[in-house]
Amino acid sequence: MATMPSRIGIFLAALAVPLCASVTPDRVVLRSNIPAATALAEPLGRPDPAMPMARMLLSLAIPPGAQAQLTSLLSQQQDPKSPIFHQWLTPEAFGARFGPGQQDLDSVLAWLQENGFTVEQVSAGRLRHHL
Repeated sequence: MATMPSRIGIFLAALAVPLCASVTPDRVVLRSNIPAATALAEPLGRPDPAMPMARMLLSLAIPPGAQAQLTSLLSQQQDPKSPIFHQWLTPEAFGARFGPGQQDLDSVLAWLQENGFTVEQVSAGRLRHHL
């Protein structure tokens, strides 16, 4: 099985961003990620490996160094004295500025397709992908 490009941190998200207890290069341990509606459900056993997933949402991490730039931008957008007060970015502008570069995005999409995933949608912000 091919390995994922190491320059891009990838996290699988269900409906919300869960809190991570620990992260290693090949494993993310999540806590508090079980919805209340299923917390008391009885396990039915392992699913058939051939059973397809109906939907998966893939979220990419903001590239290293961009988080500080994003924090600064948000601060300026909310400061009434700033020249960019309330000047919001479009999803496309956000993706171009804070999302992965086109080469990295193409690499991730190619890896997904080579490993049997069907990419249905890439968000305009480049950080969320519907599989």
